[in-house]
Amino acid sequence: MNRVRERVRELTPRQRCHQDVRSVIALLNPVLRGWGQHFQTGNAADHCIDVDGYVVKRLRSLRVKRV
Repeated sequence: MNRVRERVRELTPRQRCHQDVRSVIALLNPVLRGWGQHFQTGNAADHCIDVDGYVVKRLRSLRVKRV
């Protein structure tokens, strides 16, 4: 969990607030897909929900910072 959060944090710095959100999402998708594939065999539904919420929070903060 900490490693995927750290990677999301690295890919969504405040300096990217003026970039198109779709380009930031395009960078995040391979990381999130790989993490999901790695943990798909176990019971990681709660962790996936937590990571999803964290990603939404980071993207929302980029949008708010943009204004």
